[in-house]
Amino acid sequence: YSTFNNIKSLSLNHNSITSQLPTIFSSTKIQYLDLSSNTQMTGTNIDESYCNTVLILTGNTKITGSLPDCYRGHLYDATISNWFANTGLTIVPLDTLEIIPNMKIINGKTYIFGQNVGFLGSSIKTSPSISFSLDVPNLSFYSNTTTSALYTVTFSSANNKVFYLSNDPLYPIPSNIFITSSDGAISIKGSYFSYNESLVSVTIDGSPCILSQAPTFNEIVCKLSSFNSTKTKVPAIITIDQETSKFTLESLLPGTENIITDCPNSCSNHGSCNLDTSKCTCDSGWTSKDDCSSAVVQCKDPTCSGHGTCSTSTGICLCESLYIGETCSLPNQFISSVQSPGELGGLTTLRGWFGDVHDGLKIQIGNQACSLINVTVKEINCTVGPGKGEQVVSITQNGISWSGQNLFRYYSGLFRCLNDCMEDLSHGVCDSTNGICQCFDDWSGFDCNSKDNGNSQTSPGGVTNGDVSYDISVYKIVEYSITGEMLFEYFLQNSWVIDKENTNQNIHKFTQYIGSTGATVESTIEEVKVQEKREFGGVVFEVKPGSIKFSVSIKNYQYQSSLSTIQLQIKSVATSEDDCNFDPEVKESDGNDLNYLTITKNDKRLYGRFINTVISDGQSTYSSSKMLNTTDKNEILFGLNLPHCTEECIIDPDFSVLVDPNINKKCNSRAWVLPVAIVIPCVVVSALVVAGIVYYKKNRTVIQIKLKTLRDK
Repeated sequence: YSTFNNIKSLSLNHNSITSQLPTIFSSTKIQYLDLSSNTQMTGTNIDESYCNTVLILTGNTKITGSLPDCYRGHLYDATISNWFANTGLTIVPLDTLEIIPNMKIINGKTYIFGQNVGFLGSSIKTSPSISFSLDVPNLSFYSNTTTSALYTVTFSSANNKVFYLSNDPLYPIPSNIFITSSDGAISIKGSYFSYNESLVSVTIDGSPCILSQAPTFNEIVCKLSSFNSTKTKVPAIITIDQETSKFTLESLLPGTENIITDCPNSCSNHGSCNLDTSKCTCDSGWTSKDDCSSAVVQCKDPTCSGHGTCSTSTGICLCESLYIGETCSLPNQFISSVQSPGELGGLTTLRGWFGDVHDGLKIQIGNQACSLINVTVKEINCTVGPGKGEQVVSITQNGISWSGQNLFRYYSGLFRCLNDCMEDLSHGVCDSTNGICQCFDDWSGFDCNSKDNGNSQTSPGGVTNGDVSYDISVYKIVEYSITGEMLFEYFLQNSWVIDKENTNQNIHKFTQYIGSTGATVESTIEEVKVQEKREFGGVVFEVKPGSIKFSVSIKNYQYQSSLSTIQLQIKSVATSEDDCNFDPEVKESDGNDLNYLTITKNDKRLYGRFINTVISDGQSTYSSSKMLNTTDKNEILFGLNLPHCTEECIIDPDFSVLVDPNINKKCNSRAWVLPVAIVIPCVVVSALVVAGIVYYKKNRTVIQIKLKTLRDK
């Protein structure tokens, strides 16, 4: 055959060859040799050197003897048995042929290769199904399919022998290790082992475990020459080809079964498993919390401009709260406070976060453009034309728009007082510089229209004046999107922890933490000892001895969006057997910075004063307030709208309970309980014209207070 050394397929059928079939097939190239129908060719016993060639001798009756085992083992395929039909050869199938298959993806193809793997691709059946073509007879086959999978491989030509093979093998996965006898025999059950002894290595406690039978995909049986059966926590290593698994055996005591737990999803074949902890270490280019199942997808800018982190599972930058955009390079702008001009227009200062990229910057206030003077990272100065009332503020830059309501309001020069302080009845006079009444004689209230009835007293859980009782507690915080959708709400009234270190006779402090927002909430209750004037956001007001100042500080609130804002809701619930004189009303003095809430029950009136100014991140700015809808006729819900405060907001409502002499009381004595809830991501300050003490109950703080004595005139 040396003449045909460079030929892979040679057909010499019907050539009247009379020579003897060579005993030894010495060609290293020919893989297909057809010598059929040469009836005078002779020969005896086909040598094993023909096992890597498709040999066809059909009709050569003078060739006698036996076939090598490599052919006999695959005679269950009629095509192969026909290669030796009508010859003098003994054609008897062999069931005991040892087939040692391997499977692997090589150079973009899936190969089955090994010992005695057959002669026809059609005789290899797989599940999932893929088709194989002959590469080297009885040595290897290939498929153009490279889908990684665990295949069930059946050799139909070998009497349907079944094997389990993977073209992209995992690390060896032991599951049960049995110490079968005292002589060191060990059985290892699991998966992703090999049928090829030369690829299998087992080491236990540093000593080789010698294979005692042919390994399979699911089992290795080996024997230690010597071992200490009393030893525990024994290190073990299994290596299959180039894949290695390390684990610990709890015991070598004969009869012991050691259970090994694999990693989730076997690390998706993209990592190695620590079989002692069942934790994956992912290969380069793969990631996942548990099983290395996600391919690493690199972001457009892997550094995300230094303002975020790249999610390698999605290839999307997760930006810090102050930045936005594909690469976190654009400022996620917002306004936290506005310094507005008077009604003639003029300089406007916007404070917040605007970044250092300002392409196409435009500021719109209402329907007017605000002409830019200067812009920095945290401040914009511009001039706006004349106008009145509240206006929406919009900022557009870098192709991104931000809009905020309840932020901007033109201020008038003079302020009117509530009900003009009843000046026509000589109850008081209005201070037009701040819109606060200066009451005469013993007239009191925000509009100088209330007196005392002399019946004030303390009641458990609240304060009473005659037949009216009040209970004061914190309610909730609500976050809204720019479209008015509620994004988050949190109830505070039952979660306070007393700060004993900072609590004394006159000042009582409480804390709690809103984990979902990252905010720390601190509340302080202070009993005012002396009459004094206090200032808030440029508004001066007076507190009297016995007043209670109530404050809540919520710091570092994490908004769900730079466009969202917070609303403080104050809730009042009236409970009574009848609805005698129950009349809630909200008034706003024209051109004033104050809103007033009055609630009348019998002849008692609760006054609530809400200064329309907020200290947002250290800066004074406008804030609106309004009555909210409620389905309960005895329930009042009042909302204070706040800007996008990122560090701290401060608001300053105050309340007082006085007698209204204009109410003609004709009702039986009834109790009216008023829970006032104040919850907001900023400091909340309330003043009550009351005196008394504070005591604590489980899960709740109750202020037990006494109204200052006043007399009807």
